[in-house]
Amino acid sequence: MISILKKQRQEIISFKAEVEGERVQVGEAKPFKNIHVVFYLEGNIKEDKALKAAQLSFEKYCSVAKTVEPTATIHYKVVLNGVQLAKI
Repeated sequence: MISILKKQRQEIISFKAEVEGERVQVGEAKPFKNIHVVFYLEGNIKEDKALKAAQLSFEKYCSVAKTVEPTATIHYKVVLNGVQLAKI
């Protein structure tokens, strides 16, 4: 996400991601069923660019998201300068 925003010439002061997952028992394994991600961004960043960067991260660039995609649903939201922009 940071790389995408830097390419869009957005000024990032801070970035933090929080991740929580819900697992289910399948035989001896416990694969993830749902994953919730919250991105916290601060800086001179346009709202639409922050949302697009998050979307591209999960849909195109994140190898972890692609790996768990067959078994887990990833939900995310973006908080920009203390304001929640989206919950997906």
